[in-house]
Amino acid sequence: MLSKSTDVRDRGKKIHLCRSLPSVKNYVLVRQDHCQIEVFSRTNDGNWSLKGYGGLDDEVGLSGAIALPMAQVYRNIQVGQN
Repeated sequence: MLSKSTDVRDRGKKIHLCRSLPSVKNYVLVRQDHCQIEVFSRTNDGNWSLKGYGGLDDEVGLSGAIALPMAQVYRNIQVGQN
């Protein structure tokens, strides 16, 4: 979960460290103050792609054909939508 106090660290040093590990296939940032998830996914050629999700009707796609409903991620949290 991203918060104002962790946003810079999670998008900076931490993401670079995780992306340098070959076993990491996805790096997911989940906002706690509004409905937004960003998924960085390693592609077959070793590069990274970014996909953003912002609605409770969205399904978050992860490597390995996993789909996670946004409504489930935020089910017990009061948030605003983008």
